[in-house]
This record gives sequence, C-alpha cells and structure tokens, in this order.
Amino acid sequence: MNLFKRTCSFLLAALMLVPFAGCESSDTTTVTTTAPTTTEGINLEDSKVPGFDALTSEEVAAYAALAAQNAERAHVLGSVIEEHYISGRGNNIQFAMYLNTNNLSTSNTASVWHITSALTMMSKLWAIDAGGKGGSYATLHGKTLTAMEYYKGTAFITNYNNNVEQTMYAVNRAGSPGTASLADIAAVYDDQMWIVRELVYCYQLTGEESYLTQALDLTQVCLDAWDTTEYANGKEVGGIDWGPGYDSKHTCSNAPLIKPLVEIYEIFTEEGRENAQYYLDWAIKIYDWTKDQLLLSNGLYGDLVRPPQGRKLEGSGKSKHWISSGPLGSRDNNTYSYNSGAMISGAAVLYRATGDEAYLKDAKTCAKKAHSAFTISTKIDGESRRQLTAFPGQIYRSNTWFNLILLEGFIDLFPYDTRCASYLETYQKSLDYAYENHKSKDNLLPRDLYKGWDKTATVSDTDSRRPDLDKDIMDQAAYAEMYAALSILYSQIAARQ
Repeated sequence: MNLFKRTCSFLLAALMLVPFAGCESSDTTTVTTTAPTTTEGINLEDSKVPGFDALTSEEVAAYAALAAQNAERAHVLGSVIEEHYISGRGNNIQFAMYLNTNNLSTSNTASVWHITSALTMMSKLWAIDAGGKGGSYATLHGKTLTAMEYYKGTAFITNYNNNVEQTMYAVNRAGSPGTASLADIAAVYDDQMWIVRELVYCYQLTGEESYLTQALDLTQVCLDAWDTTEYANGKEVGGIDWGPGYDSKHTCSNAPLIKPLVEIYEIFTEEGRENAQYYLDWAIKIYDWTKDQLLLSNGLYGDLVRPPQGRKLEGSGKSKHWISSGPLGSRDNNTYSYNSGAMISGAAVLYRATGDEAYLKDAKTCAKKAHSAFTISTKIDGESRRQLTAFPGQIYRSNTWFNLILLEGFIDLFPYDTRCASYLETYQKSLDYAYENHKSKDNLLPRDLYKGWDKTATVSDTDSRRPDLDKDIMDQAAYAEMYAALSILYSQIAARQ
C-alpha cells in the first residue's frame, strides 16, 4: 500500500471518531462545503502522485467528509478574529495585535503584516464558504483592504537604479488613509510580497481585475528594489533588500514573490496577455539568487545575507541610487519554517510552469529536510506524535503563521511528491488533537497543540511576552487558515474522482 493510500486509511480511521457529515456536537454551525472556485496552489488535473487515480469510493467519501469538518473548524477558529481582534464599524475598522486570553482585552495596534495574516485567512474562509458565511467573509475581506489604506504611503524611494516615487504599505498605521510614512525603516518589501500573494489569489478566486492590477503594481515596486550593483565581470550583487532602509537581503524579502510571479505568468499566458515571460524570468532569477545565496548545507534556507561593508549612496536628485560594497557575505544561518516553505512553493510552481526536473528535485529535498527540522516529537497517550515548530525545537520561540507558509509549500508540492501526504498528516493530527482537547470556550488554541496551554512561558530570554496569555492575531488566523487550506485540498481531491 503506497503512502498516499496509507494516509487515506488514516483519514478514514479519524473520521470514525466524528459524525460523518462533519458536524460536531460542541459546535452549532452546520457546514456545506462546495468545491472552491480557485485552483491556486495545486493542479490536480495534472497530478503526478502515484496511485492518486486508484482511490476507492470510500476513500473519496472520507476526503469529502474531512474537507467539510476542516471547513467547519476553520470557521469556528476564524470567527474569533472578527469577534475579538477587530474594533470600529463599517469600513472604519482597526485590528489589535494581541488578545489577552484571561479577560479578552486587546492591546497593540496590528502591523500591516499582522493584518495581512487575517486577510489571507478571510479569503480562504470565503473560498470554502465557511459556516455558510462565504459572502460575509468576502465583505469583511473588503473592509480589511479598506482599513489597510491607513498603512499606505507614497514617497520617493531610493533603489539601486534611481530615486522614484512609489506607493507601498508601511509597517505601522497612520492617522488617515494614504499618509503612512515610508521613511528609513518604516516599510519592508516582504510585507508587499505577502500582500501580492493574497491579491493574486483573490484574482484567481473572483476574476476581479482590480485585484490583479494592485498585485502588478506592488510586484513592480518589489522588482524595482533588485540590487543591480555590478562587482565583477558584469555580475550583479542581486537580491532584494528587506526594505528601502535596510542593506540586508533576506529569504523572506525574495522567496515569497516567486510563487505569485509564476502565477501571474500563468494567468497572462492563459488569457493571452502580453509580457507573460517577463514574470517567469523574474521568478527564475529570484529563485536562483535565493538558492545560491541562502541555501544551507543542511538543505534549509538561512535568514539573511548582506554586503560586508554595507551600501552607499551615489548621484543626486532622481538619479540618486544605492551601490553595494561588493559580493555578499555575513550570512545569518538561523532557519525559520516559512523561509523554507516559501522556497518549496517557489520550486514546485516553477516545476509546474517549466517542467524542469531540477526544481522538483529541489522542492522534494527541501520539503523532506523541513519536515524533519521543523517538527518535534511528543508522547501522547503512549503514542509518539509530531507537531510543527517554526524555529527548530522551540515551540514558544516559534511563530505559528510561519508554519502556515510551510504548509502552503507542502500543498503546492503535493501533486508531485507522495511524501507530502505524511507531511500534511502532521498538521491534520496536531490541529485535530488541539481542537478536540485544548480549544478554549472562546475558540482559541494554544501554541503547543499537544501539551496545551501555558500562560507563563516566554518567547525568549529577552522577550517576556507570553504567547498563550497574549494571543497574537497571527497565531489564531494561521490555525484557521491551516484548516481552510486543508479543506480546499481535500475537497478538490474528492471532486476530482
């Protein structure tokens, strides 16, 4: 029995424990799951997973039921965002960063990154019509995009070619729409990239041109930041800095753009638009640079690299531009699950677009290494269980949202690698255990999905924040989106048969 069918057997066994329609006795919402309209991230029609066509009708039914259960649980967890993290009315809403799990008070205004994590959750709940409230999540998604206008700013941004006026998202909220400061370190490019990914997804979901237009504009802002400094025989330093005010080039300020670039290429090709190749060429260029500069000997991706002597300004006025000091060095070898996850996605979609087996080999290798490095083993009821941790071996130093991006990588690779079924099982089993054993009366989940709540643990020796007491909006949104992403995948599998 191959790995894929073994996983189906696990799913069938798991479904024996819950009502087959996917409705739990502890929840009042009944979910009817329909196949999502988006094909983002997976092409099951061209699936190359051995044995995929051999599923029995019983196994197909198991996938359909699990998809429904996951959709329901996604809705239960995701509803907390609107109930507790959002204040204000109409289109004038604001997001809090933390929720105190003892008294349900909120603190700290969310950064644009935090809001984006909620935004991507909303679109997935919209896609699966979670709780029969797909339209409601679509409305909330629109209000959130409006709220994000308070994080937008326009300014002259110096890059490696010139000084050009650009509009992008700042880290922090301004007092009025469109007035956010972009000066110094007030904005970062990875924020733009996560938003691009979401806008492309929404175009795939709806066909609404405005999403694609905004995605293309932000994409160009990121591409304009590429380091064109030549240091030897015309060779570029390359890479995109973390932000206009930084000289460090991160995996997270390069890798997240690869997947949407490929998807834009696919959209343009399918719809007969001009310049499709431009986006594929950039995807390949960014992928190659990130692999060359940040892939570690352990098969994972490091955090950042920078010029040893930094960078300096040359020119003046509109011709003012940065120059890097030379070849990159001083690499930070810390590994985080989302960095490898973004590169797995990038390699998988590049394989889908080009058929180049080298990308598939890269994706499979990194996925295997990442699943090993970013899981820890816990004994539960005498059984060894694994769960994801974004920083190797340390649950409370982790960012749960990082593990969502790794999940996306596994899902993107799923059609081409049978081992991904077991990787997804790690998520399914740990999420289900926490949902069934540790979900609070307020529908929150703890950081440690197996051991449960710990409201005294700290993030690190230098950070006294307590993740299970001060629940980050990204953690809660990530758990809901993980369930939603698995629901989308499983409903596609069931619908394909």
